[in-house]
Amino acid sequence: MDKKNTTAKQSPIKVCRLEDVSASIFAHEHGARGQETTFYSVSISRSYVDQNGKRKYTSFFTPEALPRVQQVVEEAYAEVRSLQGGQGK
Repeated sequence: MDKKNTTAKQSPIKVCRLEDVSASIFAHEHGARGQETTFYSVSISRSYVDQNGKRKYTSFFTPEALPRVQQVVEEAYAEVRSLQGGQGK
């Protein structure tokens, strides 16, 4: 069976949000040399409502949004560090 067709969209394990900016944290299990390891990744996005009233998401930020980006990235970084047991990777 084709793996692409059976893989469901992964949900974040945590979302750090400030107004319209969010950082979604994902956990990825990886087995190598008989040992399971968890890796983490972070996706940063900004939400907005388009002219038709539909919620949309983008990875582009205005200069005014950058302080909020910085804040959610710092929160996400602290969360990932905590999940890793305080070890930087």
